[in-house]
Amino acid sequence: MSLIKLDNMKKKIGYIIFVRFRSKRLPGKAMIEINNFPTLYYVIERAKKIRPRNKIIVATTNLKSDEKIIDFCKKNKILYFRGPNKDVYLRAALCCKKFKLNSFLRICADRIFFDFNLASKMVKIFKKNKFDIVTNSLVKSYPRGTSIEIISYKKLKETYKLLKDKNDKEHIFNYFYKNKKNFRIKNILSNYSNKITKINLSLDTKSDFIKIEKCLKSMIYSPIVETKKIISYYSKK
Repeated sequence: MSLIKLDNMKKKIGYIIFVRFRSKRLPGKAMIEINNFPTLYYVIERAKKIRPRNKIIVATTNLKSDEKIIDFCKKNKILYFRGPNKDVYLRAALCCKKFKLNSFLRICADRIFFDFNLASKMVKIFKKNKFDIVTNSLVKSYPRGTSIEIISYKKLKETYKLLKDKNDKEHIFNYFYKNKKNFRIKNILSNYSNKITKINLSLDTKSDFIKIEKCLKSMIYSPIVETKKIISYYSKK
């Protein structure tokens, strides 16, 4: 499949949520409900708090099992894209092509408590500078489950032909981090203590789900809260 030419293309950044129904450790985790809403709902609602407001797109696969995710998106009028299952890199590139994005902020659907304030800060940094990537994952200093990455579509497109390892196609930023000297990468560091950075906020296992469910139920009147409040809740447990 050919990728779009960027000549004279208006600069636009999108917020792409990568998700699929299948999961080895917790099958269907994106659609498991908490307070009558699937976990994917909470990720989308957090994305809505990123500033400036831009297109939010759910990028899933062509697998039949992901019809449930598509049905949810259609019902709630959420933009979606379907692409390759294991070649997530190409899925991202083709999603950018369809929605005419100049760059995108990557959100994994298992990062149910990702920091929308940090995301807003990173978008601002990316737009004001000439970085290929802005990330907080090259040098990790944030709790697990709060990784955020922004990348230029132009750089994504140019690099695709260089990918030889299937893991680099399944994990979008692998190649860039392994060859960091060849790219303009801005890594954001936190001021969190070692205790905080060891907290796991991701949704990966049944145990993770139970903790997340308790946390969200304790905040039932305002579940889409700042990540620092979530961290405070977890640090007391």
